[in-house]
Amino acid sequence: MKSETVCVIGLGYIGLPTAALLASNDYRVIGVDRNAQVVETINQGKIHIVEPALHAFVRSAVTTNRFKAFTTPQRSDIYIICVPTPFHEGADTNHQFRQLPSHSESTPCKKPMADGVAVDGTPQPNIDYILVATRGIAPLVKPGDLVILESTSPVGTTRRIAEILADKLGQSDVDVSRIHIAYCPERVLPGKTMTELVENDRVVGGLTPE
Repeated sequence: MKSETVCVIGLGYIGLPTAALLASNDYRVIGVDRNAQVVETINQGKIHIVEPALHAFVRSAVTTNRFKAFTTPQRSDIYIICVPTPFHEGADTNHQFRQLPSHSESTPCKKPMADGVAVDGTPQPNIDYILVATRGIAPLVKPGDLVILESTSPVGTTRRIAEILADKLGQSDVDVSRIHIAYCPERVLPGKTMTELVENDRVVGGLTPE
């Protein structure tokens, strides 16, 4: 088994296949989802989504102790954020933020963006799930760790992640430049995820040359 531990946040249609494939390549994988039922299902070697070939990968990873799911992040060496980024619906600035659904859910939230809504009413992506996930791993990240954003996101989101980590790490005198932060958006078709995650070319962008 490889020495690195990978923490995948969000065990939905991208996160769970990603976690299962990493485990099949001898990484120790920690999966995170806020939905306790999803976590329980996965730890039984079962799946809660429909994706060809996924069940066999998950069952193998769980039974060989390479993959275990939790409801909260655990200390790792690599963190991959795979949470939903649904569109906002409406721009009611008086609307109260409701509790975020689990990472495995993908239904849009009806609430204003934290950073504002387009004046023309155009639906804007909700990155709150990403920010919540980042704050969740911030106390765990250490120098040399790699943080990868895989969720489809608007321009500037990766830097928002860096800012959150810098703010948290600054309180512990850890230089955020020693944390490797990258963006590698998913590009797969449902029903072909297990194949395309392996075979598709990927574009990776990082905040540092490393």
